[in-house]
Amino acid sequence: MKNENIFLSLVKFLITGIGIGIPVTLTCITLMGGYNDTIMGIIIWTVASALLGLVSGLIFHFGKFNLPISTALHCLSCLIIAVGASTICGYGDNFFSILIKVLPIFVVVYAILYTIALINMKIQSKKVNEKLNKN
Repeated sequence: MKNENIFLSLVKFLITGIGIGIPVTLTCITLMGGYNDTIMGIIIWTVASALLGLVSGLIFHFGKFNLPISTALHCLSCLIIAVGASTICGYGDNFFSILIKVLPIFVVVYAILYTIALINMKIQSKKVNEKLNKN
């Protein structure tokens, strides 16, 4: 096995552990009476994260749109989820105050993650092209 395969496998194991562990841990904490505002916030953002993953898969994996339209739909959907979670958590007095707080952070985080995703897509495309050229 290559070192990169071992590393990627370990990362996948870690992500799987987090993906299973967070809901189980939050459920156990809640059932044992440890529920508080912090746990509520973690539950809200865990659900928001699941929705973000679902939206990403639906738009980019199953969607029939070109990249610019898919990106616009994805970005808007993610912003709606982030503002919704922030509203439920009570991060502001009203929708617009929350939007003003969330938008700058959202734009920076989205730009960073989107850039990483684009770089990854280019790397993967290059690998596929190299394999096709060998044949």
